[in-house]
Amino acid sequence: MFSRFFEFSQEENRIYQSTQKFFFNSDNKFDQNYCIMMPPPNVTGSLHLGHALNDTLQDILVRFHRKKGMNVLWQPGTDHAGIATQVVVERQLEAEGTDRHTLEREKFIERIWQWKEQSGNTIVEQKKRLGISPAWERERFTMDEGLSKAVQKVFISLYEEGLIYKAKKLVNWDTQLQTALSDLEVVNKECDGFLWYIRYKTNTAEDIIVATTRPETMFGDTAIAVNPEDNKWKHLIGKQAKIPLTDTYIPIIADDYCMIDKGSGAVKITPGHDFNDFLVSERHKLPMINIISTDGKMIAPCPQQFIGLSIDEARKKLLSELEDQAYLEKSEKIKNQVPYSDRTGVRIEPFLTEQWFLDAQKLAGPALEAVKSGRTNFHPKNWENTYFNWMENIQPWCISRQIWWGHRIPIWYGPDNTIFTACTEDEAQAKANAFYGKTVEIHQDNDVLDTWFSSALWPFSTLGWPDKTPELSQYYPTQVLATGFDIIFFWVARMMMMGLHFMKDVPFKDVYIHAIVRDEKGHKMSKSKGNVIDPLELINKFGSDALRLTLTKLSVPGRDVKIGDQIVEQSRNFITKLWNASKFIHTMTGQISNTELSAFGTHSLKLPLNVWIVKKTLDMSRSVEENIKDYRFDLMYNTIHSYFWDDLCDFYIEASKPMTDESSCSDEIRLTIAWCFNVFLNYLNPIAPTVTEVIKEKLFPESDFLINQIYSKTDVHHPDILKDHVKNIAVMKDFVEDIRSLRGLIQIKGSEKLSLYVPENSTMHNLVHSEWKWVSQLARLSSITDQQGEIPITCQGDALFLGLPKNVQIEDIIELIEKNKEDLSIEIERLNKKIANVAFKENKPELWQEDFNAQEIKSKEREKISHILGSFQ
Repeated sequence: MFSRFFEFSQEENRIYQSTQKFFFNSDNKFDQNYCIMMPPPNVTGSLHLGHALNDTLQDILVRFHRKKGMNVLWQPGTDHAGIATQVVVERQLEAEGTDRHTLEREKFIERIWQWKEQSGNTIVEQKKRLGISPAWERERFTMDEGLSKAVQKVFISLYEEGLIYKAKKLVNWDTQLQTALSDLEVVNKECDGFLWYIRYKTNTAEDIIVATTRPETMFGDTAIAVNPEDNKWKHLIGKQAKIPLTDTYIPIIADDYCMIDKGSGAVKITPGHDFNDFLVSERHKLPMINIISTDGKMIAPCPQQFIGLSIDEARKKLLSELEDQAYLEKSEKIKNQVPYSDRTGVRIEPFLTEQWFLDAQKLAGPALEAVKSGRTNFHPKNWENTYFNWMENIQPWCISRQIWWGHRIPIWYGPDNTIFTACTEDEAQAKANAFYGKTVEIHQDNDVLDTWFSSALWPFSTLGWPDKTPELSQYYPTQVLATGFDIIFFWVARMMMMGLHFMKDVPFKDVYIHAIVRDEKGHKMSKSKGNVIDPLELINKFGSDALRLTLTKLSVPGRDVKIGDQIVEQSRNFITKLWNASKFIHTMTGQISNTELSAFGTHSLKLPLNVWIVKKTLDMSRSVEENIKDYRFDLMYNTIHSYFWDDLCDFYIEASKPMTDESSCSDEIRLTIAWCFNVFLNYLNPIAPTVTEVIKEKLFPESDFLINQIYSKTDVHHPDILKDHVKNIAVMKDFVEDIRSLRGLIQIKGSEKLSLYVPENSTMHNLVHSEWKWVSQLARLSSITDQQGEIPITCQGDALFLGLPKNVQIEDIIELIEKNKEDLSIEIERLNKKIANVAFKENKPELWQEDFNAQEIKSKEREKISHILGSFQ
């Protein structure tokens, strides 16, 4: 019935297809609701370990709450990824010898939709390989009809409220795509560069030396700034400086932005091509000049010889002329951060252009208050500070992009540029005709909205807003958003602002910020380093459950997830242990019927050992519930793993073996282990859905799929007096462990049994006799004797004595103990140093990942050693 090994490759798709009908039920049969919005991946994307981590943790949450008896919606979908998608399709066109301008806008957008239908579903299919359980039948796309309707309504509403406006400001500009970019689409790279010192003549007898990394922008200078406390230059404040190679004079101004000890202390201010200079110009009301075109070529008012040159060509030519005319004082080699487009790889230009902006500052207030008042809570809590810092310093949000793929801005212009907002061209035409009193020509704004604009509406637009749908009232606000720290501002904050503004409530009650996934050495993954780990390769090699188990146990707050083949293989080994244990349990229990499982809770347990394991099972379930509540996925894993490995397999199953030959005990043990193992499978199922479902089929064939089983709220019945059995079994378990440790210490083989002397007046006397059958088996004891043995061992404050085998001399044991005392002291000191050393923990991830709560376990081991040594003092 059980194969030799768990064949995950044969089972994953079968179990996924069989259980998919339970992912979402629209019949609303429960009183409570639970909803998570899946962060929509880019439609151009491929699955990476960041997706795998986030999706695994979300899936654990939805599977757990589904089993808690809630109406669960995990809303999936994909993002149209405006710039990224347009780049992909434009490259296809380039390979075909054409471009989007040749196709024109309408045909180009049709081409993108064709690509989306053919290739845009790749990441969705890859996500399914993880075994995740969202409501696929409700999958949304940010450009679908319903979400587009929501985007239009939000834009028009915000425009009419005066929160959206058009203004000329500096933006990140991609000269290849010829569009503005968000900060998230800009990658700063450290590059080798130069700091050039350039001499500017003034209207005095003295020149001023300016240090710059961008000499080619000097023709856009509108001032030179110096620190008002700079003794070197402050006497020139208020004077005029002449831009080299031109007849243009600019003022020398005072501003604290300049650092006295950096460069020459004097900074050229070029507000049209530098973000810091732009802020200085606003403070001093300086003019702003643009000298670079949208495609990165030099334009007037540059001198004629530079017009039409690329930025790099202009720099080379300018430096040559400056040197020839003695304007170039010197140059220094430096390392500096240069911004590049994440989409095209070209260098980003700060560019002065007219764009649409959202007055985010006016929306930020309620979003700040919601977190400060606890209506939305961050986990871990320290990420609230990041949120507060960004929100308290929020700037206007540039929401327009100069591309074709995306939500086109619902603005139309009349003949005199009068603006008309409308969801459709017919609606805009009607408004224009009414305004002018005749039929006029109108044209729509060419720009599209930033992708993050539609993403900001995700928690309510996917539920049907602006229509008042049943799903919107049922599932908004959602319970939790799980995401990475890098988009707290770009996405989390904007969803908070939009949700509070349009829904008058927070979009989610909790925000869980997961860790960064790195390679097993703790290095950031990158293609250039060659250390990128493909989650699909891990799944193919070890199975989706092994990857899910690994990501769960590594999700420790404040610690990066360090992953590689070795740690995933450990999880695969745990699954093998689980499979083998299941096979053994099957030999003890056979197949268990639903009737037997259902009746177990009404049984009165007679065997203390059974009472103990039932109590440990209930403790495990309660701990997992607390772990989930606190978003401590690592502790959830530890709790379940420890219960299975330590309590169930290493102790209870081994202890129960000698009891099963008594018919009076056999039936109770059979039902107890079956009930406990079924509970265990149910709590492991959200983490490892495939293997648990397969084991369920073999052990409990009559039972429903685990995904559709509700966690039982009923405690197992037993009289209060039996609660003492839990304590007694715990005492005897520790006693057995002490004897085992002692046997190892004095090097007594497992095949050699020891006798045990228990004084009749000892508090342990009755307990040892009542539990002798399993205690003697696990501790390898031969008999209870009336003769005091040579080796004392304490338990519950009483001294008991172990008798040595005839071939072992007490003198040899004492000599060995004295030798081991010194060795053990050295080992304890070594362990203390390691545990105290944070660097050791970080550099040895395999130790902490395997041992789970390593400090607690090592501490427990030291207590055992101290206890054993104390027995011989």
